[in-house]
Amino acid sequence: MSEQHLTDLLNGLQRIHWTFVEELPGDDYRYSGYWIVARPDGSRQLTLKFHGMSKCGGFCHPMDGAYACDVAEFPGIGVYFGSANEAWKNRLATFIEDVRRLPD
Repeated sequence: MSEQHLTDLLNGLQRIHWTFVEELPGDDYRYSGYWIVARPDGSRQLTLKFHGMSKCGGFCHPMDGAYACDVAEFPGIGVYFGSANEAWKNRLATFIEDVRRLPD
């Protein structure tokens, strides 16, 4: 994951009225870290889990090495980061739309 991925993700969430609340440390195994995001009025919160387990499973990448994230409360909703190119923008758009459709 790059700084561009984080910026794009945050901007996409803000466009659909989710605000960043805090970043929490990962579990040093599967998850690099977590983001808590919420509606501006605090009526709803979501936890984004950033996946960082190495291919060999021997260590966990830090946040800037995470390769995907998903919504903890809705495990089927997630996005793979990959290269910051047109495919990334399409995957991000799908993820943001999936989050937008979540019930309040």
